[in-house]
Amino acid sequence: MRLAFLNYHYDTDLQDCSSLIERYHSTTAWSESVRKAGADSVTVVQRFRSSCLMSINGVAYHFVDDGLPPKLPWHANPRVFHALIGKLNPDIIHYNGKPSAGRFLRKAVAPRIPIVWQHHGGGLPTGATKWWYRYTFHVFDAFLFSASDLGREWKNAGIVGPDQPVFEILEASSLFKSIDQESARLRLLLEGREIFLWVGRLNRNKDPITVLRAFAIVAKDFIDPHIYFLYGDGDLLADVEAEIKDLGIAKSVHLLGHVDRALMPEYYSAADYFVLGSHHEGSGFALLEALACGLAPIVTNIPSFRKMLSGSTLGPLWEAGDISSLVEAIRQVRITNPGRTSIRNHFERHLSYENLGMQALSIYRSVISRKSEVQP
Repeated sequence: MRLAFLNYHYDTDLQDCSSLIERYHSTTAWSESVRKAGADSVTVVQRFRSSCLMSINGVAYHFVDDGLPPKLPWHANPRVFHALIGKLNPDIIHYNGKPSAGRFLRKAVAPRIPIVWQHHGGGLPTGATKWWYRYTFHVFDAFLFSASDLGREWKNAGIVGPDQPVFEILEASSLFKSIDQESARLRLLLEGREIFLWVGRLNRNKDPITVLRAFAIVAKDFIDPHIYFLYGDGDLLADVEAEIKDLGIAKSVHLLGHVDRALMPEYYSAADYFVLGSHHEGSGFALLEALACGLAPIVTNIPSFRKMLSGSTLGPLWEAGDISSLVEAIRQVRITNPGRTSIRNHFERHLSYENLGMQALSIYRSVISRKSEVQP
């Protein structure tokens, strides 16, 4: 089986192919996992500001300068990009990006080649956007969602067709591993005996306010609790700062902002609990990283998180926006924390890239078989 893995978008600040590969680590890890699982070849085709060809760990990377902007306009046809894919003549195409260009891709490749589209977060489209998705989705042969419940929502909304198959698979995993907790705390100079960690944007979807209010309630249950917030975007930073002041917990809350990715395993390893208030997530990269490092999760009852913790006893899921539900979850995990070894074992059995590669390969083969029956 020959896979072409397509990426239509790239960040504007990236200047060379190597920097893109370094930042888009989930692309390289996914592709290598599928290759190791048994694919005959895996080729990543990436739109970029310059063209180049690279080969890393058995995966070929084609970077294509098609003269179009990094964020592809809905009406744009990246002809040069699609022409290369047509020449590659893969057995299956994995499409990452807004679906608009799919209608042009379908015309540029052989009819026998199935195209699968992967959901990378975001809620159900509405209004004119919903109509546009429904219109452009007809060219895809299958859809990948991190949780079957998410795919069911898109089907029930009539965006994914009744005869179009939906597969459940996470969009990524993590290569992080835990290190000694005490060593990590010393290196990072963290305060507190019991450390909670938040990793994610400070926005309404992640809901840091609910987390802070619950933390203020349960703080008395612990000896010296501290919570650390790591975030890139701080839309609610002013609200968070005001809430911290109103709750009187300034000495226990640390707003660190952006942290270099190389230090992230140390933060996950130094903490005792990982907490998030997400109302919606496509997958939840931060939770994957936390589990890879054996960190006890205290996260919301949403489809992607249910998928990650399915079949485990790693901790209760709490209802998004519900302070009392989070308070109860924290108190329960404090008593029943399964420990880092059990959490890491769950990750390796169900969420690792090795597992993900085998799942993906099985899905690709199923889609190819189905396509051959419909399109001889």
